Amino acid sequence: MATLTYDAELMTQQVAAIAVPNSKRFVCANDEKGNIMIFSLGTDAVFYLCKEDATGSRRMINLSAALKVNEAKVTAFDVVQNATDLTLYIVAALQTSTSGTDLLVLKPFKPEYVDLSNLDLDLSDYIMNRSGGAEPKGIAAIYMSTSDKLSTYPQTVIAYLPISQVSKSTDLARLNVNSNVNGWSLASDLSLPEDAFKIVAICPGELKLDLVFTTTDEYPFSVTLECPSEAKSLAAVVDEHGYTSLLVGGASLTYFTAEECVHKDSQGTTISGDTIFSGVQELYVSQTSEKASIFASNSALGVGYAVTSIRDLAQGLSPTPLIPDAKGGSFSPVITQNTERLQFVVANFEGALTLLQQDPESGIWATTPLYTPSLNTNLDVQAYTVHISLLDQNSSPMVREAVLLSSTGWVDILVNGRGCGVGPSGTPVLSDESGTVTLVIPTADIATFIFTVGNVEGSTLFKSSLEIDPSFKVHDALSQIRTADDLKAAKLQTGGFLLDGSNASDDDLDQAASAIAKLHDLRRSLAAQPNGLRTVAKVVNQQLVSVRSGRSLGRIVCGRNVERIKSAESISDVFWDAWEWFTNGVRKIVSWAIGEVEDVMSFLVDIGGQVLRWAVTTVVQIGKVMAWVFEKVLEIAEKIIEWIGFIFDWGAIQNTHKSIVHFMNSSLDCGTTNLNTIANSVDGFFVDLETTTKGAIYPDELIQQTASPSVPQTLDTEPQKSTLNSTKVNYSKYQFTHGGASAASTMSGSQSSDPLHQAWTDIIEPAIVTLQKTVNTIGNDIVMLFSQNASSLNTGQILQKLGADVLVGIIDAIRTVVVGLVRLGGDIIKDFKDYINEEINIPIFSGLWKTFISGGTELTLLDGLALLLAIPVTIIYKILTNKAPADMTSLDYNTLVTGKISDASQELPVNHFMSVSNLTIHAFWGALQVVDDINLYSEPIEPAASGQYPKKALHDPLWKFRPANHPLQPHLHRKLKREPRGLATILTDWRLALGVLGRGMSFPLLDENAPATWARWASWLLGCASVLVNAAIRSCTVEDVPASLKARALAATDGVIGFINFALVCTVNGVEYEKKYQNPAFTTMQVFSSIFDLVNTEGSSIAKLTAGEPCFYTIIVHPAMPSATQTIRLSANVVVP
Repeated sequence: MATLTYDAELMTQQVAAIAVPNSKRFVCANDEKGNIMIFSLGTDAVFYLCKEDATGSRRMINLSAALKVNEAKVTAFDVVQNATDLTLYIVAALQTSTSGTDLLVLKPFKPEYVDLSNLDLDLSDYIMNRSGGAEPKGIAAIYMSTSDKLSTYPQTVIAYLPISQVSKSTDLARLNVNSNVNGWSLASDLSLPEDAFKIVAICPGELKLDLVFTTTDEYPFSVTLECPSEAKSLAAVVDEHGYTSLLVGGASLTYFTAEECVHKDSQGTTISGDTIFSGVQELYVSQTSEKASIFASNSALGVGYAVTSIRDLAQGLSPTPLIPDAKGGSFSPVITQNTERLQFVVANFEGALTLLQQDPESGIWATTPLYTPSLNTNLDVQAYTVHISLLDQNSSPMVREAVLLSSTGWVDILVNGRGCGVGPSGTPVLSDESGTVTLVIPTADIATFIFTVGNVEGSTLFKSSLEIDPSFKVHDALSQIRTADDLKAAKLQTGGFLLDGSNASDDDLDQAASAIAKLHDLRRSLAAQPNGLRTVAKVVNQQLVSVRSGRSLGRIVCGRNVERIKSAESISDVFWDAWEWFTNGVRKIVSWAIGEVEDVMSFLVDIGGQVLRWAVTTVVQIGKVMAWVFEKVLEIAEKIIEWIGFIFDWGAIQNTHKSIVHFMNSSLDCGTTNLNTIANSVDGFFVDLETTTKGAIYPDELIQQTASPSVPQTLDTEPQKSTLNSTKVNYSKYQFTHGGASAASTMSGSQSSDPLHQAWTDIIEPAIVTLQKTVNTIGNDIVMLFSQNASSLNTGQILQKLGADVLVGIIDAIRTVVVGLVRLGGDIIKDFKDYINEEINIPIFSGLWKTFISGGTELTLLDGLALLLAIPVTIIYKILTNKAPADMTSLDYNTLVTGKISDASQELPVNHFMSVSNLTIHAFWGALQVVDDINLYSEPIEPAASGQYPKKALHDPLWKFRPANHPLQPHLHRKLKREPRGLATILTDWRLALGVLGRGMSFPLLDENAPATWARWASWLLGCASVLVNAAIRSCTVEDVPASLKARALAATDGVIGFINFALVCTVNGVEYEKKYQNPAFTTMQVFSSIFDLVNTEGSSIAKLTAGEPCFYTIIVHPAMPSATQTIRLSANVVVP
């Protein structure tokens, strides 16, 4: 059965994104999947929509552009949505420099039929024409009734003045939409009381009138209701019959049924006199067909809410505070249709938007980052990052495997770079090409839900769901805190003590340490219970309140000024939906305590003489209370990551970056020097190569060893495994693969020198046909051998397919290319050096470069590559040696080649640096499985054409995980359209740059007694030759050569050199095995590795050579298994019909 391993860190994670722009006004609605989308009027007078695309990433769509009114200023808008079928109704007012005021009335549409996330969205066909009536003039506001099932179009009122200035009927107009919904007009038939000083609020609606006569014309009807005291705001609720009921906010909240609204002097029903709903200033309602959520702000700018069934609305409300006084502002709520989650967008005084989401299971509110993708900007997000490895019964990665990810509560996270909502019911997700699932779980503190990975419908991978606790390291660290002295001794990773700057008293420290210890003990007891960490908070809380109701205070365990709590006349048990208000609104607590009632832990506070008590029964609740202790008692909330999370040592990373850059430049300089020297002896090298392969020794017992996936694991150590699979080591790889670096990096194109133009015509192109034929015939035979029975394929079978004569022919085929290119080696390396020193934009890493590394210089491809590698190299090196990598900037690469390192003490650091760097390069090489390796200038594919929603994305939750569907791809596509022709994506140039650096880092520092020395050198030199050919092909910019032909040339040379290198490795393995140079098990492992590497190379090459023909699938069937001297990466790209 399948197994799972994972690692997690609390860290500051980077997302290639930018905050949603500030807004003057905004309205929330549901998209086609029932997720929140936000219509807004920007401070730049542009109409926007913030909406998730098919990848789960939010996009900022310019609706002004979509409506073809880019030059106009949008002055007002309103949007309403049918609560049952999600139909949208949109009306917007414009101010233009030429025609003055205009009104855009859109035909109704459902979001499932229009891809509103398309950056090239065109809604101009939805605009209805005006069919008469009064001309629109300066429009200040638009008021639409809540959409219902009875109207052709919602009742809409146009105000020509701000509402505070409206005083007469001519200040208002009513929108008429014809029955065919293809035209509109304005009617001036609204009447206002003649003696009105000003209008306080307007709320259109639809009522049922039972009249004693009929008329063919619309019948103006007015009625006066009894106005509640201090009324300031109105909101509508569509009742179960589809008519409009009315809510009036004032000194209290008053409810008028639809029937009461048509009867003069109706008084309505007071449904809440709670202080939360007193002095109401703003009132909003979001509803489904059965439920209504009512949000209100008071005169102190605090916000509260209540949720009730529409049928029971008149029975009264029990509101909950949400936003503390003085911290509210403009807001808009919505109930998402898919999960019935409450979501709430609030703007501060500057218009900056914040999204609050409530978990319907626990009631806890959480602030969710509100951002959209950006090619140039990073957004820092505090998050738990979880690196999950899925392995089958043979310990091989489960590649692109569908699994069900679930959580103990609803939360929006990133899964392999794609936005996903995850909850108890589970969300299907897909592992990547290395069998990995990476979660980025935003958190404002240390609290997090528990996740599980299980079977999707119809799958039997797992016997049972596998549990993931993202915070296990944090709580392992917190388990060490038992006393005040433990807190005093705690040190930060950046230096200094945890409590530096804290004003906590000794008593505070004693009580805080006791609280942390007690809470940790509760968490440990939950972990000891079956599914204890996955306890659902809502169910537990409902049970506990009934248990404790009317009971005694119980036992106080610890706290500050606990006598105040003990002497309280009453205790109010509250649910966790009020926690957001408590933590953000109450700055100073005089008295708090941890208590126990009937073995149930609780958290108590005294607020103005009233004692509130929360039951603490789940891991999330434990985390929330601990976080409160950190912030309010110890005053260390901002230091948590520095204390028990993970932080990067940017100083050491900067030094490692410099060493890698120097290593690359020094190796290229060395290559230029030596290529000019050996140009005349290359032909002799290939003659010796033919001789060596003909005389190779292959012991029978070795070549009969099968490449079974059940390979021995004895060469691994647990520390090595955990290091390579750790979250921190895989940070760069994750950002490269899923953060956008590989999908959306851009740089200016370059032109090659004239000799390379000639090289294509005279050397490379004539050889392509021969090389391609060789790979297609022999390579396909070998790959098919593997695909038919991978567990029994052995070296002997492969050598039988190759044969000595075939190998000689292969060597002859590539010799002409290499010999010709070596003579142009100086030009090739010069072009390559120029290329890697061009400016580049790499999502995520460009931002890191400017913030931590650059010193004011622009990022180049070489700098970017070095930074990608420097992060994991530094981390691995420090884990293995307990110190940062040595400085390599004074090393001359030529001293390695000549074996003349002057300082013997340098040999070990150089060896370590090269080994760790090469290990990291191999990991990135594997990450390139997700990168398109055919078209150098491939354009990202937009999920759907303008105006049509991608049905595949709507109905297939795994569609978003396709490598081509990265959230940054559409933004890159638009940039490529705008920029000069020379701008190119560098999807495959990463492979070339990594290959060059990898060759340099893998220089064979050989033991003098090592057997088959020449074969080892030949293998390394052949790798260098492969890189040289790759560089030449990629550097040629002959206009008449299509990218597809260059890709085939690359694939053919890779495949041919792969054959030769396999033969050389077999030669080394054979001599090692016969002479017992090292552990036979290790030599056997190298045999396995060579087989998988060959199948990997040939499968990849054939797939590219047959592009456009029946599809080839990549299957990786190996674990990465490092040893002390070599990284063994068993992999295969298996060609399957």
